[in-house]
Amino acid sequence: MKTSLILAVLLLTSLAAPVAAGSFPIVAGEAGVTDGDTIRMARATITVDGRTQELSSVRIRFHGIDAPEKGQTCGDNHGNAWSCGQDATKVLAEIVHGNIVTCSVRDIDRYKRLVAVCSVPGIADINAELVTLGLAVAYRDYSFDYVDEEDAARAAHAGMWAGAFDMPWDWRKAH
Repeated sequence: MKTSLILAVLLLTSLAAPVAAGSFPIVAGEAGVTDGDTIRMARATITVDGRTQELSSVRIRFHGIDAPEKGQTCGDNHGNAWSCGQDATKVLAEIVHGNIVTCSVRDIDRYKRLVAVCSVPGIADINAELVTLGLAVAYRDYSFDYVDEEDAARAAHAGMWAGAFDMPWDWRKAH
């Protein structure tokens, strides 16, 4: 509980002030995967304005993207159902496995998860990578940051764009 309070105070004070370029709070650590757009860190280090604090039980939602839910299926280019939600989760797990994940925190959502843009060695923006692979879409309700990647994935018929699918937010409402 103390860790959560420290995290909230650090982040809220840093996010409340005008943010200079490159000065977002940074969270780093080994991560596990909750689903295709959310990771968790059992232990993490957060750096805000040069101050560093160790945290535990950190949940991070990827900024600007929405991936299919674990139970969601999509249609492939032949009309067959495939487990796109499970595939998005699996690919994200492969990306973060054995790597230190570094996340630039943009916000805190209503579920008290950090909302961030994350990277690992070799992938500067995991959020963009998932959209480019067609395993997530740009979440325009919150950001237009990944619209170009979504347009490219759609044009290439990558991932979900190879067939029919419900947008993740529509699928959640229906289920």
